Amino acid sequence: MGIVRRQLQIKALKLFDLFVMTFAFVVAAVPVSQGGEASFADFLSMRIKVENFILFFGFLALWHILLVSMQVYESQRLVSRGDEAIRIFQATSLGTLCVTLLSIFFSIRMVTPTFLLVFWMASTGLTIGSRLFLRFFLERLRRQGRDLRHVLIVGTNSRAVEFARKLEFRSESGYRIIGFVDVSWNGFDKFCQCHFPLVCDFNGLAEFLRNSVVDEVVIGLPMRSFNERCLAVAALCELHGIVVRFLPGIFNLKLAKPRAEDFGGDSLITLSTGPIDGWPVVFKRVLDVVTDVHL
Repeated sequence: MGIVRRQLQIKALKLFDLFVMTFAFVVAAVPVSQGGEASFADFLSMRIKVENFILFFGFLALWHILLVSMQVYESQRLVSRGDEAIRIFQATSLGTLCVTLLSIFFSIRMVTPTFLLVFWMASTGLTIGSRLFLRFFLERLRRQGRDLRHVLIVGTNSRAVEFARKLEFRSESGYRIIGFVDVSWNGFDKFCQCHFPLVCDFNGLAEFLRNSVVDEVVIGLPMRSFNERCLAVAALCELHGIVVRFLPGIFNLKLAKPRAEDFGGDSLITLSTGPIDGWPVVFKRVLDVVTDVHL
């Protein structure tokens, strides 16, 4: 039921973003028509034409692709407000650039510098504002014990325990720690002094994943010493469709889609086991190149 609810929320958010883009178009047309650069009646009549109707909906599809390429519909629990705002800023800026190119190619008189400026400001401001409001609402729910993600941590070393404490401290992120997975080792007595439970060892992990609700697995084992074990755990999670997060080290899994994130100063690499979209990757690469050039 949680997966279905999440999918419905994402679809509703996508529709809302398309509405925001359409609203920004209308808002941008007002100052242009009042300034005498082009009449609002011309704009309305232009939209009635079949080719412009197709063009507009084509841009709606492009706008959607740009937002998807910036991963704004992925879980933002571990993404800071600033990073999320930057992603939206990049997407709306590139979208405005696309409007500019389309207006030149199709000779759309209504799209003037004033139109572009107002459209960019309206689409960026409204989209970022809606995300901040959504964050505020969801964080309140999570502090009340709702909309939680169940997390299993592999490894009982001090670094893994410290990360678990950070998750507990950040209650607004909505993570509930199920427990830890490990075997007895030299520093295990120190782990036993904390309040976190040990739910199983590595041999019992497969059965635990089958019989328990686990949304995400965080691997805290040293990669050099436990590379094969980490790979086995990640592959097992991939089989069950569970999101994997881990500290340094990159796994060469065929289906998983990695991305870097930051949480409380710790660098994480997340493996999402969903389908890899072609066009979002292309647009993301274009934005990365443009950003590197300007930096």
